[in-house]
Amino acid sequence: MIIAQGHNLEQRFGAAPIFSKVNFSIENNARIGLVGPNGAGKTTLLKIMTGRQEASQGEFTVNKGIELG
Repeated sequence: MIIAQGHNLEQRFGAAPIFSKVNFSIENNARIGLVGPNGAGKTTLLKIMTGRQEASQGEFTVNKGIELG
């Protein structure tokens, strides 16, 4: 069962995109990791996933009863 998913996520600071066209789903009991170079947007993506920041475009959804943080 998918518990959370991102669809066409994009984050921009000014004109420069940090990341774009990000799509993923997280299955129940999955273990995930984010790997990438400095400045790739890993922390920004985690902030979007926990609701601490809005994406410039796209949608991140979490099933009812699921708490991220």
